[in-house]
Amino acid sequence: MAEAPTSESAEDSILLGPTGGRIAVGARPPVRSYDFRNPVMLSAGELAQLRELQGKFARELTTRLSLLLKLECVLGKVNFSETTFASFRGQISERSYNCTFKAEPLRGLGQMTLPAELASTLVDRLLGGPGSPRTEERELTEIECALLDDIMSKVLEEWFNQWGYETPLEPSILGGQRFSGFMQSSPKTASFVHLSVEMTLGSANGWLSLCVPESMVEPLLRSFQKRQEKMQPDKPVEDRKSTRLNSS
Repeated sequence: MAEAPTSESAEDSILLGPTGGRIAVGARPPVRSYDFRNPVMLSAGELAQLRELQGKFARELTTRLSLLLKLECVLGKVNFSETTFASFRGQISERSYNCTFKAEPLRGLGQMTLPAELASTLVDRLLGGPGSPRTEERELTEIECALLDDIMSKVLEEWFNQWGYETPLEPSILGGQRFSGFMQSSPKTASFVHLSVEMTLGSANGWLSLCVPESMVEPLLRSFQKRQEKMQPDKPVEDRKSTRLNSS
């Protein structure tokens, strides 16, 4: 009776390339575990580039909101990281103003939140007040929600403009929610990038947050990287020129 074949070790197993040929053991790509609770969409270098881009966004939004509100608005510290939808929701207070947004023609739905103190300060200023946070706790009216949605739309316009996407994007607010509640727009384990910017308006201070799905970020990232490549000088050509000058 023939013996049953023994299983091959990882070193003895055969791995075929795209053309059907064997791939040598030393040339095989390393196997890495993937933590679905902590997804990794961006490399360390990409994250560094995008953090710098978010800093530029914060500076430009500072100017735009200050002019619009005729009140000093300062956007300072910026945090930018990867997360899941469940993790983002866990960090947001139910006393925040939450709105869901999209950006045609990109896929996916994002979330933007603003602490209640900042939201009420914005509303007070937009209604002609000095820009003071409200002391009493109450739900926002329909008019107050509409005013906040208009400001949030301008924030989105500024954020999407920074990427230099090849076709015009049309960001829009799908619906703001009053301070209680949070829209479940994505699965809990869905991959997102989370941008939070420290915002000071009058005497109010808090964190403006954007949570953007992977499906929306990927085309933006590709567009940004193409633009960066075009802006970089052709280093090999420059090296050849300098070599000819030195030799002459």
